[in-house]
Amino acid sequence: EYIPCIPGTKFPSIRGWPTLAYKLEEIEANYNVAVKLGGVKSLIDLDVETADIARYLAEHIPNTFAFGRESNHVATHYMYYSNVREDIKTVRLKDNNNNLLLELRCSGLTIVPPSVYIENNIQDRIITYNNETIQIIDYDTLLSKIRLGFISYEIHTNWPNKGLRQDAVLGFSALLLNSGMASSDVFKVLDYAIKGIDEEYQERLKAIKGT
Repeated sequence: EYIPCIPGTKFPSIRGWPTLAYKLEEIEANYNVAVKLGGVKSLIDLDVETADIARYLAEHIPNTFAFGRESNHVATHYMYYSNVREDIKTVRLKDNNNNLLLELRCSGLTIVPPSVYIENNIQDRIITYNNETIQIIDYDTLLSKIRLGFISYEIHTNWPNKGLRQDAVLGFSALLLNSGMASSDVFKVLDYAIKGIDEEYQERLKAIKGT
């Protein structure tokens, strides 16, 4: 179900949009296009705020239809059908500085291709990065995969200087295992977190397997 939005914005161009629905071909070419979340199929949007965390999430979440701003060079919206319960609200994950990193949204609208944002007189197209079919996934399963990507990102951004890294990898692995995370997920999380920023990461991962 689609809703026309004011050109260059994410604001609906019609009143009473929650009770309305358009076909894509019914929306005028110069208008932005939004899709309604929720509904009979429980459409949800994983809305990622930064390209950095999007790269970490992409290693953990299922492949699905994904899009985002052209200027980001990476998808920041991932669409799924899921078994969303009525009591579930939007999930928001923030970093240690209380900056919003991502939202898992089950209601409202999401601007989709073909649309254009205009900010400070600069146009930024919304483009498709992955034209896969929207995947169906259990909500709790998706949420657990999102958290794996989130943890990878947090470890990456807080990785210590040389001299403290061996203790850090052992400490992180113990913390994650004690939280109930499967050992295979712990290894995967730490692999993506430190690869590329620690030249001895392979040796550190071997140390985890030996614990």
